[in-house]
Amino acid sequence: MKVIFFLLTVVFGTLILHIDVYATPKDSLTVYSYNIPDNAEYIDILIQMKTSDEHYIDINKANLEMYDFDYSKLVGYIDSEGYLSLSCHYKDNYTKMKIDE
Repeated sequence: MKVIFFLLTVVFGTLILHIDVYATPKDSLTVYSYNIPDNAEYIDILIQMKTSDEHYIDINKANLEMYDFDYSKLVGYIDSEGYLSLSCHYKDNYTKMKIDE
Protein backbone atom coordinates (compact mmCIF):
# COMPACT_ATOMS: atom_id res chain seq x y z
CA MET A 1 0.00 0.00 0.00
CA LYS A 2 2.82 2.40 0.85
CA VAL A 3 4.50 1.65 -2.47
CA ILE A 4 1.32 2.41 -4.44
CA PHE A 5 0.80 5.63 -2.47
CA PHE A 6 4.42 6.63 -3.14
CA LEU A 7 4.13 5.90 -6.88
CA LEU A 8 0.88 7.85 -7.16
CA THR A 9 2.47 10.75 -5.31
CA VAL A 10 5.43 10.75 -7.69
CA VAL A 11 3.21 10.54 -10.79
CA PHE A 12 0.83 13.29 -9.69
CA GLY A 13 3.69 15.39 -8.33
CA THR A 14 5.43 15.19 -11.68
CA LEU A 15 2.26 16.24 -13.50
CA ILE A 16 1.67 19.13 -11.13
CA LEU A 17 5.29 20.34 -11.23
CA HIS A 18 5.58 20.11 -15.01
CA ILE A 19 6.30 23.64 -16.21
CA ASP A 20 6.49 24.72 -19.83
CA VAL A 21 8.93 27.49 -20.62
CA TYR A 22 8.70 29.51 -23.79
CA ALA A 23 11.45 31.80 -24.99
CA THR A 24 10.61 34.73 -27.18
CA PRO A 25 12.97 37.15 -28.92
CA LYS A 26 13.66 40.30 -26.94
CA ASP A 27 13.67 43.80 -28.34
CA SER A 28 16.44 44.94 -26.04
CA LEU A 29 19.18 43.74 -23.75
CA THR A 30 20.69 45.55 -20.79
CA VAL A 31 24.24 44.66 -19.83
CA TYR A 32 25.60 45.54 -16.42
CA SER A 33 29.36 45.36 -16.05
CA TYR A 34 31.42 46.08 -12.95
CA ASN A 35 35.08 46.91 -12.32
CA ILE A 36 35.54 48.24 -15.82
CA PRO A 37 39.08 49.56 -16.41
CA ASP A 38 39.38 53.36 -16.52
CA ASN A 39 40.61 53.33 -20.11
CA ALA A 40 37.64 51.30 -21.43
CA GLU A 41 35.43 53.30 -23.79
CA TYR A 42 32.90 50.82 -25.17
CA ILE A 43 31.43 47.33 -24.82
CA ASP A 44 30.40 45.22 -27.77
CA ILE A 45 28.93 41.77 -28.25
CA LEU A 46 30.64 39.33 -30.58
CA ILE A 47 28.44 36.95 -32.54
CA GLN A 48 29.34 34.03 -34.75
CA MET A 49 28.07 34.98 -38.18
CA LYS A 50 29.13 34.36 -41.76
CA THR A 51 29.31 37.21 -44.21
CA SER A 52 26.83 35.25 -46.35
CA ASP A 53 24.18 35.41 -43.58
CA GLU A 54 21.02 37.30 -44.57
CA HIS A 55 21.39 39.58 -41.50
CA TYR A 56 25.04 40.48 -42.21
CA ILE A 57 25.86 43.98 -43.40
CA ASP A 58 29.34 45.37 -44.22
CA ILE A 59 28.89 48.36 -41.94
CA ASN A 60 25.79 49.17 -39.90
CA LYS A 61 26.28 52.91 -40.48
CA ALA A 62 22.86 53.86 -39.12
CA ASN A 63 23.66 52.35 -35.71
CA LEU A 64 27.21 53.63 -35.49
CA GLU A 65 26.35 57.15 -36.62
CA MET A 66 23.35 57.31 -34.27
CA TYR A 67 25.68 56.88 -31.31
CA ASP A 68 28.61 58.78 -32.85
CA PHE A 69 30.91 55.77 -32.63
CA ASP A 70 34.27 55.49 -34.46
CA TYR A 71 34.08 51.98 -35.87
CA SER A 72 37.29 52.06 -37.94
CA LYS A 73 39.11 49.63 -35.60
CA LEU A 74 36.21 47.16 -35.34
CA VAL A 75 34.85 46.87 -38.85
CA GLY A 76 37.48 44.46 -40.12
CA TYR A 77 37.67 42.43 -36.91
CA ILE A 78 36.72 38.78 -37.34
CA ASP A 79 38.42 36.29 -35.07
CA SER A 80 39.61 32.80 -36.04
CA GLU A 81 36.26 31.21 -35.09
CA GLY A 82 34.17 33.61 -37.15
CA TYR A 83 33.02 35.96 -34.36
CA LEU A 84 32.45 39.56 -35.36
CA SER A 85 30.94 42.75 -33.95
CA LEU A 86 27.16 42.66 -33.48
CA SER A 87 27.06 46.45 -33.46
CA CYS A 88 29.02 46.89 -36.69
CA HIS A 89 27.69 44.03 -38.80
CA TYR A 90 24.16 42.96 -37.80
CA LYS A 91 21.55 44.55 -40.06
CA ASP A 92 18.96 46.77 -38.33
CA ASN A 93 20.61 46.38 -34.92
CA TYR A 94 20.92 49.47 -32.71
CA THR A 95 23.50 49.21 -29.95
CA LYS A 96 24.76 51.99 -27.72
CA MET A 97 28.32 50.76 -27.28
CA LYS A 98 29.73 53.69 -25.33
CA ILE A 99 30.01 53.06 -21.61
CA ASP A 100 27.84 55.31 -19.44
CA GLU A 101 29.76 57.08 -16.73
